[in-house]
Amino acid sequence: MNILLIDDDPSYCNQFQSRMSPFCEVQPLNEISEPIESLTRELVMSADAILIDLKMPGIDGITLYKRFREIENNIPPVLILTEYES
Repeated sequence: MNILLIDDDPSYCNQFQSRMSPFCEVQPLNEISEPIESLTRELVMSADAILIDLKMPGIDGITLYKRFREIENNIPPVLILTEYES
């Protein structure tokens, strides 16, 4: 299984990747200023699942998901995540 992880927090991406590496391949994408321009159709479609952070600079996860759907209607399953600290 190949997971595309889109999150602006490099430490979260590294932690997620190290925890999931025994089970699947994780492709983190975190050092991007404009996520939609950095993502090619091939990158998105090569994933079995996509995890997107809800709050990122420049674009939120829901808007990014909608843009994916504009580019390709049949995208892999998408989970939109967020981290909440109280």
